[in-house]
Amino acid sequence: MSEAGYPSVESDAWVGCVAPASVPKDMVELLHREMGKAVLLPDVKERLAVLGFEPFDPSLDASSTRIREESDKWAKLIRALNLKVG
Repeated sequence: MSEAGYPSVESDAWVGCVAPASVPKDMVELLHREMGKAVLLPDVKERLAVLGFEPFDPSLDASSTRIREESDKWAKLIRALNLKVG
């Protein structure tokens, strides 16, 4: 982002799954656990690496924190640039 004139803005790509708040916590925990296992399978890790991804399996709390921090960061930039949709 520094090349674009925003040296204090850091950006990286990450992919995650989210579910509506109405999904029971035990189901969210099960999905999180099973997806975490899947991305650590050797063939999946290899394919992700080819695509430039490094899998990680953070806790649900860490995932929630990351989503909140990313949302706050980008909302601040959007407001600062006065960006509008369409």
